[in-house]
Amino acid sequence: MRPSVLALLPVLFFPMTCLAGEAPATATPPDPQAATPAAGQARSLSPAEMMKGTRDQVDAMAARLTRDGGPAEEWLLLARSYLQFKEYAKAEDAARRAIAMKPKDVEARTVLAEAQIDPVPHGQRLPAGFVATMREILDLDPTSIGGLYYIGLAESQDGHADKARTLWTRLLDVLPAGDARRDEVGKRLAALPPK
Repeated sequence: MRPSVLALLPVLFFPMTCLAGEAPATATPPDPQAATPAAGQARSLSPAEMMKGTRDQVDAMAARLTRDGGPAEEWLLLARSYLQFKEYAKAEDAARRAIAMKPKDVEARTVLAEAQIDPVPHGQRLPAGFVATMREILDLDPTSIGGLYYIGLAESQDGHADKARTLWTRLLDVLPAGDARRDEVGKRLAALPPK
């Protein structure tokens, strides 16, 4: 079973302000008087209304960034937003734009990797683009938990048991004692053919 990317990669937090329907920090703050409902008109939004509001904000952010450009952080926020909507090609594009602005940024590559692996059905071979991104992450951060795990898995899938063993042994050195992921890595190591 392929562990969740979120279980092995550094935890990525989607900003709750976007889920709650608030404007991004770079937008002009709304008029507080305009946001206050008249007496007797207060009601909570349905999940569909909240999702539509969030969708509208994502579309507006994408249009603004495409038209005016923006910093890597905003492109990364857009990529994460697209991940929430399972729009993986758009998430990849936005993450790549962030990477172009910050070539050494591991976080942007991690978001790109999520966009590359999330749509892949369970049990499938790791896609080449995902593996390449994970290699870049590992080059930038030799102690990357996700990098060590997934490049080890790619090596195992390619029949390179010794390379997988080396990477997963390094991963055990990185994972803290008592971390539940150690069991998964131990099982993977035990399943490798002997030297």
